[in-house]
Amino acid sequence: MQAADCDVFEAADGREALDAVAARPLDLVLMDVRMPGMDGLAATRAIRALAAPARDIPVLAVTADAMPEDAARCLAAGMDGHLPKPVTQARLYEAVNAALEQAAVRQTAQDVRAA
Repeated sequence: MQAADCDVFEAADGREALDAVAARPLDLVLMDVRMPGMDGLAATRAIRALAAPARDIPVLAVTADAMPEDAARCLAAGMDGHLPKPVTQARLYEAVNAALEQAAVRQTAQDVRAA
């Protein structure tokens, strides 16, 4: 993401990722699923439980868990996309765009339900 001139913040585990989302406005979270302590699934569910706008941040799973059921678990936890490793720059950019689009759809649906 730095190659695309993005500011990057790294978190060592899910708790640190959750704290980062709660503390500052971010445009996107690239979330690993397997992390020590709080894993990416739990961290995403916790992000979705935060107040707006933090809860609405797009979350993209970037993981070695590549089976269809793994992708389904990520989406069920509230992630906006699933990118299995190994990751190429082109696949990353495609997955980021798709996750941003999915997050916009999710946000629109939330807005309609709230109205």
